[in-house]
Order: sequence, then structure tokens, then C-alpha cells
Amino acid sequence: MSKHRKFNSEQFLRGFQGHEDELHGLFTAHEVIAPDVPDVASFYATLTRRPSEETESLLACLHELNDLSNKQGREILEQTCASMEVASPDEEMCHPRAAVWVYLNHRAVFEHAMELMAVRAIQANNVAIFPGRTALPISDAEALVTKIEPLLLAALQEKKKTDKLEVRHYMECDTFVCLVFCERQAEVLLEFGSESSRVASRIRRPADQHVLLYHQSTGVLEIEGAREKDRAILRKSFAQAAFDDETFFPEGEDAPLLHLDHLLESNFSLPVRSHHRARITGLKVASNEGGKKFVSDFSLGRSDLMLALERRGMLQGVLAGASIEYLRIELVLDGTRAGRKSITLKGANNIQFNRTSYADVVYNYLHSWGLMLHEVASPSLI
Repeated sequence: MSKHRKFNSEQFLRGFQGHEDELHGLFTAHEVIAPDVPDVASFYATLTRRPSEETESLLACLHELNDLSNKQGREILEQTCASMEVASPDEEMCHPRAAVWVYLNHRAVFEHAMELMAVRAIQANNVAIFPGRTALPISDAEALVTKIEPLLLAALQEKKKTDKLEVRHYMECDTFVCLVFCERQAEVLLEFGSESSRVASRIRRPADQHVLLYHQSTGVLEIEGAREKDRAILRKSFAQAAFDDETFFPEGEDAPLLHLDHLLESNFSLPVRSHHRARITGLKVASNEGGKKFVSDFSLGRSDLMLALERRGMLQGVLAGASIEYLRIELVLDGTRAGRKSITLKGANNIQFNRTSYADVVYNYLHSWGLMLHEVASPSLI
């Protein structure tokens, strides 16, 4: 059995001192009898005394609450509250109390925040985009999910050896977002202060998480977090469930979205807004001589690769008669870590970058630079 990361509960529960009644509500929500004395130590003693089967649901919930009990989770909770038009937790609440408050008062908001947290964890480091035959809207989202679940269950569950497959969905502006969770049972440990005080339980945690984003205005399907073999299953299943036609999107991954060879043209440049910066930091060039293929791989970290080649007088010789197989661009949008994007472009439609923020800006730049043939209006994930 796989193991999930440990959860040291001491800091989590400490935030409820003086607000133990909020923890009492958490026990009640899971039909577990709360301790008579409303203090943190008694709550923990109750967890350790009871058999794990009686508290499995509560322990699983505590781990989810803990996942959202940090600065990042608080931001996701507040943004989800705003998007679903419900009041956010009071600012003076610590992160654990805020997570519990949302869970007890707005369960749908909490579940959606957990979905966004799971999507963000993918980091979007494996992205493929497929232009559809035409731009068609999703006519019935609930019917789509009902149809796609058995298709994916048959194709993915046995292959991945998972205990459960779950599909969730929501709308983000014009984009239909479909989340596929392949779950596997894992043992989790809730610790309190020292290794001698532990509660072990078994809960299902996502073993694989896939994200499908269908942009209704353009007919483009974006698949994230899946390996190439899985993408074919996800693409065909989505097309069948949404449009009764598994060939709605291209059969292979060679349908051109990217136009990397535009870099070889004399008018290529990377214009950006005044407060942004862009530079090429990696390049793989392939050329044929005498019927043989030669590949040159260049990388200069954060230096401007194109400028370096030009200064050494190599640019014309390297690129003459060549094709671009791989291109890496560093795009700096602001001074934060989230604002520094390392974008990798490969093949006909493979785009890799962390798209939890500024995704729409990155796609707009790629299209304006001539490296992407179709415009993709993709929202950020948070």
C-alpha cells in the first residue's frame, strides 16, 4: 500500500484554542461523538482512542483541511468564495480555522477549492493542445460527465491499478474544465507532537490527476498532466462523450499548433510590453546533410541564446536549412516567482510551462510571436 505524507496535527489544532466549538462542529458533521471537555488535547485523545473505522471519514477530512491550511490554500479558498459569490472567512481567522469554517458553512466551495488545489499540484509540466474540427459548445455538461466516466473507467482503471476513478467539472469563463482523478488507497499518519502519538488511517488519495480544458470559442482541447498514451484515451473519450465522435480531435499529436520554424525567418522577434522581458535560453536544431540527420543542442541557462549566436557569427550557419525541434523561452512578467515563466515548445503541439498563473498572457505572447498558429484563450488555474 502506498503512503501519503505525514500530517503533524499539533500546529493545526493549536489554532483552535479558544475556538474549540468549531472543532466540535467538525466531529458532528462526520457523526463522531465529540469529547465532553472542549479542548484541543481532548479532541486528539478522542481520535486516538476510537477505532480507525469509526473516524476514517473525519481523518480523511482533516488531511484535506490541512492541505488548505497554508497561505496558498487560503488564497484558493478566498478566490473560490469570490467566484461562487459567498462570504469569505474573517481575516482574523488563522488558516486552519478558515478552512474549517468554509467546510462547515459552504461545503460546495470547499470541494471546489480542493479541486483547484489538486489542479495546481499538477504544475502543468506536460501539456498538449488539440484543435478540434470546429468550435462547438458543450450543450449539457452533466450529460457529458455521465457519459465520459464509464469510458475512462474501462480504459484507465485497469491500466493504472487504481481503486477509484472520479470525474469532476466546472466552467471557467468560456472554458469547460474537466478533472479526472485516478485514486489509490494510501495509509496516512496524523501525528501529534512526537512519533509516540499517532493515528493511522486509510484514505483514497489521487495517484494520477489529469486536466482537460475545452475552449468553446475556439474548439481547442488542452490536456495537462497526462502521458502521451493516456492523452489518446482522454482525447477520444472526451470527444465521444461531448460530440458523439471520437475523431473530433486529430488522431495523432501531429496536428500543427506550433510553428517553431518561424524562428528561422528573417522577421522573427520577441517583442514584449515595456515591463516584460523575453529571451531564448534553449534550442535544438536538426538538419540533413547527405541524407543523414544532424542534431545540435544549445543551452545557455538564462543568457540570450540568439544574441550569443549572432555575436559569434554562428547564427546563419547553424540555422541554414535546419528545422527547430525544441525551443525554450524565459519570459519574465513580474518580480515574483510565479511571474518568471520557463516555456518549452516541442514538436507540433507540446507546450510546457507552469500555467497556474499568467497562462493567458503566455499564450497571447506565443501567438503574437508567430510560434503558435491558433490563438488559445486559456484562463489561469487560480
